[in-house]
Amino acid sequence: MNVCSILLFILCQSVSGEITNVICSHEALPNIEDCGLNPLSDRIFGGTVTSLDEFPWVVALEFKNRYSGSTSIKCGGSLITKRHILTAGHCVYTPHYNLTHVWLGDWKLSTNPDCITFLGFQLCNHKVQKIKVIDAIHHPSYNDDSLHDDIGLLLLERDATITNFVKPICLPAPNTENSTLPSTLIAVGWGLTENGTSSDIKLKVNLPVQPNSKCESALEDKLTIKQLCVGGQNGKDTCGGDSGGPLMNYYFDKTTGDIRWYLVGIVSFGYECGLDGYPAVYTKVSSYMDWILRHVTASKS
Repeated sequence: MNVCSILLFILCQSVSGEITNVICSHEALPNIEDCGLNPLSDRIFGGTVTSLDEFPWVVALEFKNRYSGSTSIKCGGSLITKRHILTAGHCVYTPHYNLTHVWLGDWKLSTNPDCITFLGFQLCNHKVQKIKVIDAIHHPSYNDDSLHDDIGLLLLERDATITNFVKPICLPAPNTENSTLPSTLIAVGWGLTENGTSSDIKLKVNLPVQPNSKCESALEDKLTIKQLCVGGQNGKDTCGGDSGGPLMNYYFDKTTGDIRWYLVGIVSFGYECGLDGYPAVYTKVSSYMDWILRHVTASKS
């Protein structure tokens, strides 16, 4: 495949007929009918509990301690094809830990399968799909000190089985302008909660989009145009353990009438969790679509 063909894509239309910032067709990505469908339709401070099948593209990354051999969940990610996960670059290589497996379709980390009681009936999801990671790369310009270009791509040993609990998320068009973003976005993860412990259950939180200057002032760190500043409300934030997880938006699909979710950002870093005036920094996914599509296409050839 030549370079030009990798970049060819079609954008989706909303119910109103407007062109969206979402890729509707590309040969390396799932068909639009298969991505971004949420069955329903706060690192997480102020978060609310998701349902069993909500946000089925959100995955947990399992790491193995190089010395003790113990395993633990330390990052999140998003399924973008049956074989590929997007996460943060700093989740790809971590001191003292090796990234080994991805958990797909999970809701409550400590149980498998997960069950809830609703109106006297027991509802359960499927058993978690635990798949080995056979390749993990971060962006070639990733900087571990500044966390610039903090994005990573994982290749799974086998295809994920698509179910009501495991689905890919849609991806944005390249280089989307920040001015086209809504005032709030949604983050999801199993990170630290208000009591300082990781959540056992997948949580979601609405977060306000801020100008990058607000992060630069609060965090005393210079942001690039490839980063987003989000959050900064008391009691609502992503936090330790949410790294690599998704920041998302949705639109109403003109063809099917469905609500479709697409990936806007990846949880990168922040200095204070859930404090007023301290937003967090997210990697802007649309700035890396060229890199993502090239590597996904290459791994399929």
